[in-house]
Amino acid sequence: MVSGKIRQANEGCSCAMGTVMAQFVQNLRLSENQFALLDMEAGVEHFGRGIDNGADLVLMIVDPSYESLQLSGKVGELAESIGKPYYYILNKVTGENRAMMYENVWKPERIAACLEADTEIMKKGLTGKELTERPLPVEKLAELLTERSQNQEAEHVTGTI
Repeated sequence: MVSGKIRQANEGCSCAMGTVMAQFVQNLRLSENQFALLDMEAGVEHFGRGIDNGADLVLMIVDPSYESLQLSGKVGELAESIGKPYYYILNKVTGENRAMMYENVWKPERIAACLEADTEIMKKGLTGKELTERPLPVEKLAELLTERSQNQEAEHVTGTI
């Protein structure tokens, strides 16, 4: 399902679709061992539209940029304001930027995974090819999410992140 993506100029506001998406997420029920991963546009508009209210937790991909590191604070504050746990996934990490990213993300203790910059993955992303690699940090993140899901009471878990 795709919602809120602008396909052509002058389409108008996507707020109506945001409302539909928020209701969809809040009413989504998944079977045991299922997750729905919602890939939102970068930024915080989805918080304003209430889409995150139906999620169990918030994951933020933090790229090595000033804007992304600053945004980590806003995302953390907004997630806390609606009572949602949140985690950061540091992306495109190198030996040169690792320390700076850890020092400048809003709450380093909320880092759930650190994805190293990988030229093969970047090449596939640039060419639109399927990603077949399963980096160890991604496997560990999947374990964390599965563990969180199993530790929550069934009626409170929608499996939506």
